[in-house]
This record gives sequence, structure tokens and C-alpha cells, in this order.
Amino acid sequence: MTTRWAPLPPLRGARAAVLGLGKFGGSAGAIRWLAAQGAHVVVSDKASATKLAPGIEALADLIGSGQVEVRAGQQDLGDVDGAAIVVASAAVPMPWQNHLLDAARRAGSIVTTEITLALRELDGIPSLAVTGSAGKSTTTSLIHHGLQAAGVATWIGGNIGGSLLDLARASTTRPDWLVLELSSAQLWWLGAEAMAWGGMGSSAWSPSIGVLTNVAPNHVDWHGSIRHYVASKAGIVPPHGPALLSTQDQALTAVLRRHVDDAPWWPVDPTRLPEPPPLCLPGTHNQRNAALALAAIEAVLAHPASRGATHSMAKATEAISQFRGLPHRLELVGEVGGVRCYNDSKSTTPGSARLAVASFVDPGRIHLIVGGYDKGVDLGSIRELAPQLAGLYAIGQTGPTLAMSEPWSHCGTLSVAVERSLDRAHAGDILLLSPGCASWDQFSDFEARGEAFASLCRSSRPRMHRADTIPS
Repeated sequence: MTTRWAPLPPLRGARAAVLGLGKFGGSAGAIRWLAAQGAHVVVSDKASATKLAPGIEALADLIGSGQVEVRAGQQDLGDVDGAAIVVASAAVPMPWQNHLLDAARRAGSIVTTEITLALRELDGIPSLAVTGSAGKSTTTSLIHHGLQAAGVATWIGGNIGGSLLDLARASTTRPDWLVLELSSAQLWWLGAEAMAWGGMGSSAWSPSIGVLTNVAPNHVDWHGSIRHYVASKAGIVPPHGPALLSTQDQALTAVLRRHVDDAPWWPVDPTRLPEPPPLCLPGTHNQRNAALALAAIEAVLAHPASRGATHSMAKATEAISQFRGLPHRLELVGEVGGVRCYNDSKSTTPGSARLAVASFVDPGRIHLIVGGYDKGVDLGSIRELAPQLAGLYAIGQTGPTLAMSEPWSHCGTLSVAVERSLDRAHAGDILLLSPGCASWDQFSDFEARGEAFASLCRSSRPRMHRADTIPS
């Protein structure tokens, strides 16, 4: 289905607003793109200038020229007043209820997001998009890595970080395919309801090929309900193109159907996935991710948009076999006194924490650090892990609901959790940070949480041996 994009207003000399600077490059890419169109850009963020310092520094040239103005520590109606276009960070929850966005929309502004602008700019390039409650970053990276090895020129973008708008501005050529990781929030913005609401178009955007890793309750704080979350995820399924869907846990499917009994749904296992090669990545869930990535690559190579090109599936398979993973996703950071320390800070759902535990042979040797920001989802499945483990150490806002009765279990902070777990662990045990919750109560993002964990392990006694010095 071709997206029916609405024309953008003239931007040269116009005022543009960006709500939320963030750290992962999307908003910065939109700011640079708007400035390149000749707009005067007002950026507002509730965070302080100190917290926003890296993002502000990256825009120093545009701020110095007066083309970009940053208002830190505030957001009010003056930020969007008179703006021809307002670009919202996808992190803004329930945007359809946000008073600034609604005021801008009612005043005639286009209201949209960076990913929507990027896909409009790159309209006509075939795309493969991945979503899911867990595993989407790894699966997206595996697909991109495999396609590049197979000889397909790809750009990777979306929720995984950076901005396709930056790539589009910097490159004189275009890729064969876009490989996208899309969150449920981004998919809502790309749906027909949001496109019409914000004035960006009269139809939904959809990928050429859709990939769904799994669905579990998540982001109720953003969507307002599990029903809305699951319905937004459904935007990954193209109306006419192929959709590749990983095996969904039957018990979890039954739970979700009780919440969303009439929403679009997918069969449990509609496709037979190829057998993955031996992997560097640990865990059966990564075997499923790799199998799904291989199926997605096969779909790309068989797609009419790839017809006539010579590509190597064998090279893609070899590349996936050698892929060593992403930072903060079951990343081995080192060994302390014979205890291997794994940073899985990207784990922000109960399901992803359970998958991390299942990646190791003996859960009875695992000391698991969990907890963080409360997104409004049921954390019972994390508590159920406790009897299987060597220890469960609860931190953050959700810590009191996750902690076991033992006094060492309720830790509060990550530093206390690392100290207590290493005190109790024995050589051969595993220290695993897989929080199952977002980081925003104590950290700016999951990356900061993961880096803090690695730093705490490095500063422990005895000293940590680096991952690259540990025999496999």
C-alpha cells in the first residue's frame, strides 16, 4: 500500500518546534533536517541543561548561528506557538492527550515525529520493519548484518538509535532496503489515526515486510492500556506484503487475548523458520531471533524489489553465525572472583528478564538484579523466578514489590545490589543485571544503567577480569 503523504508547509523562514531532545539521536536528526530546510527551530525539554549537555553540544553550530534555540527545564505553550510543524519525541506518552501537541494541532500545525519525517523523505525505498516486546534490537541488527554480508545495501534506523534523516542528508545515494526497528509508540505515530490527527497523511504507513518477535504486556504508561499497545504493534503487519512472526508462547498469548480479545491478532506459528547456524550469542531466545532474521533475509532476497540482483544467502548465514551481539543485551562485561557478570540492561519487560535467565543452563547459579521504573505492567512473572535462583536483588521504584523476604534482597540501588550479590556469590556463579523494568527512576536510560553496572563490577574486590581475557 502506498502511503498518501500530505504536503508539508513551506519551512524556509518558518518556525518549527521540537518537543524533547533526548539522547539517542532521533530528535537531533530532526532538528538538523528542519534547520537544513531553512526553519528556525525551537527545542524544548523538561530536563535540565546539565542533563541535556551532550545533545546541546552536538547542536552547537546551529545554536551559535541562531537557527536553533534550546529551552531546557521547561515546556509550555510558547514553545509551539506559531510553529508550522511540531516534531514530538516518541517518548512523549499518550500524545493524543498532550495539551501542547493538541494546541499546536488545533492551531493548524503539522504534528509528527522524526521517524515519520524520515520515512516520508525516503518514500519509495522498500523497507523491512521489526517490532516486538523483546528481541527486536538484536533481530534488527542480525537482519542488517546478514543483508550487508549478502550484498544488499541497507540503512538501519528507527528505535535502535540515530536518525535516518541524517543519513539521507549526508548521502548522495540511496540504499536498496531500509531495515527498521520500530517501537509500539513509533508504530502508533505511523498509523492512520495518528497520521490524520497530526496532518501528515490520509493513510497509514506500512513496511514492505513486517517482522514480529513476540508480544507481551508493556508500555501501559505510554499507551494507557494493553489493548492500545497490542493494537499499535499490529501496524507492523503489511496489508499485502509478507509478515514473519516468531513463535509466541501459548500461555502468554492466552493472557493477552483476555485483555485484547477483539484486536488484530496473529497465529502462534504461521511460518516454519529456518534452522539457525551455531551462534556466538547465548540463549534459546537468540536462536529464535537468528532463525527469524534468516527468514526475513530470505524474504528480502525473494522480494520483487530485489529481483535481478545477485545476493548470497550463504554469506548472510555466516555473518549471523559470527554476530557477537549488542551492548547491554546479555553482554559479558567480565569476571569477578570466578563470577561471570552479564549486563542485560536493555531488558525492560518481565518477559525479557525471563528469557535472560533461561539463557543459562543452571538458574540456581544466577544472582539476578531486577527492578526500576514502574511502567504499569504485572511483574509477577519476575517474582516467580525467585525460588529457582541463587538470589534476587531488587532495586528502584518497583523494588518493594519484587523483593524477597530475605534482608539482602531489597537493595534499593544498583550499587548495593552489586555489592550484596558479589558478597553472596561463589566461583562459577553468574551475576546478571536483567531488570525487567525501565531505568528512568534512577538512570537517564538503559545505557547509563548498564554502564553503571559495568563500572561497579570493574571497581569491585577482587578485581574484575575483562571479558576478552576470559576463556569461552
